[in-house]
Amino acid sequence: MGIDVFGLIALLVFVGLLLLYGVMGRRWPAVFRPMPGFEMLGRGIERAVEAGERVHLSLGTGSVPGKDCAPALAGLAVLSRVAAATTMSDKPAVVTAGDGALAILAQDTLRAAYAKVGARERYQPTAARMLGPTPFSYVAGLPTLLASEDVSIHMLIGSFGAEGALAAEFGERREAFVLAGTILRTLLDLL
Repeated sequence: MGIDVFGLIALLVFVGLLLLYGVMGRRWPAVFRPMPGFEMLGRGIERAVEAGERVHLSLGTGSVPGKDCAPALAGLAVLSRVAAATTMSDKPAVVTAGDGALAILAQDTLRAAYAKVGARERYQPTAARMLGPTPFSYVAGLPTLLASEDVSIHMLIGSFGAEGALAAEFGERREAFVLAGTILRTLLDLL
């Protein structure tokens, strides 16, 4: 039963680096540059809530299992924050997805946001829905949704292919505030 010298050295180096970066982090905290789009988004959501308009969050056409999982989970994290900000509005946030499992996760995220603020009775399961199983059937349903739900903020957070440009264009035509934080699948396919 010998000692694994290589493993012990690797462990010591790891612990040393961990301590070094911990000390450095206290002396030089991370400074992030301001992002005007996200600052404008916060003000836009406040205006939409006050004006009784909807915020739409598109989780994209990706799916939870597979290579599109990270953008989908990022979209759900954003949804949690947006839902908390719009729960007491006359017209709370509406969420769309191109995958059934992602739509169910969006419903659960909305339900949790309403429970967190103590407004479970205001939760509407139809606020999160699946628009279409294919990318272009999904994006074909967006113009109707944006018009019928009186959307003033249109966010695209998730995985999109070429249909992402159409989705953003539909928001622009409605003169909605459009913010996209997405990973294009064509780039992922190249990797």
